[in-house]
Amino acid sequence: MFQSRLRVRKACRGGTADLERHASHKTPEHFYDCRWAAELIEHVCSRLREPYEQRGKLESHDALAAVIGSEEQDAEAFLAIAARFAMTKNALRVALSRLHKEFRDVLLKELKVKNEK
Repeated sequence: MFQSRLRVRKACRGGTADLERHASHKTPEHFYDCRWAAELIEHVCSRLREPYEQRGKLESHDALAAVIGSEEQDAEAFLAIAARFAMTKNALRVALSRLHKEFRDVLLKELKVKNEK
């Protein structure tokens, strides 16, 4: 999720091999869409972060966000995060699932608001 924001930015700058293969799609509209998507994701991420910050759980949010945003689920990192926050593996999976659902819900709300404008 959060790493995808970086991938979107990188893709918008044309920094991936995938985009090089699809050079014909690098129109001004494409760059505008990439920039819009990156800003939307940035906004959603900041909105998700606020409640954790208010509850004093910013460290757990950042750890969970790093796991969600990674392209590969590293089992060792997953277990290290669970141990760091004294959670079982299943409890961590539930927390990740909740954060992912919150991201989706906030994203959909933001899209709805932007479409209404």
